[in-house]
Amino acid sequence: MSYPYKKEIRVEEIFIWHLKLKGQISVDECAVGWCISDVLSLNMKLKQVYEYEFKRTSHDLKVLELKKDKYRERKQYNWRTKKYDILTSKQPNRFYFVVPEDLFEKEKDYLLSLEGVGVIIWHFNFSKTHIEFTSMKRVRTIFDNTFDFDKTEKRIRDRIYNKHFYDIEKKLYGSH
Repeated sequence: MSYPYKKEIRVEEIFIWHLKLKGQISVDECAVGWCISDVLSLNMKLKQVYEYEFKRTSHDLKVLELKKDKYRERKQYNWRTKKYDILTSKQPNRFYFVVPEDLFEKEKDYLLSLEGVGVIIWHFNFSKTHIEFTSMKRVRTIFDNTFDFDKTEKRIRDRIYNKHFYDIEKKLYGSH
């Protein structure tokens, strides 16, 4: 399925519309766990959380992504055992990189070699008026150390609510 493209609309917003048509509740720039996700989505039937990270350059994909807090171990002092515990961040049930078609062609070997990561490409149709999304690599669903579905659902609904009222305020009073 293709979606109309306008320069003033971000690809992430079009992708959220794509997920909405598939029956998922989605939002952009949502903080869950130790970082902010580009797009976070809920599959209400399966009670699963999906995270989508948009990458536009090789540097962003290979270098900047690995510097995020979610990939770092954290130490927390446990007063009962008098030792430091190593904490790992919670994960979504499925994680995808969403990349433009030209970046996929350039980094194909790297993207397909990543374990536990799906890949979706976006590309323009022949007339550059519509964007299409194509899954290039499926990912296995994980069930260990995942986000709490109910808490994540609340965060996403709060984010949608806040974004909705921000947009109304912007229309009424202009930009801040």
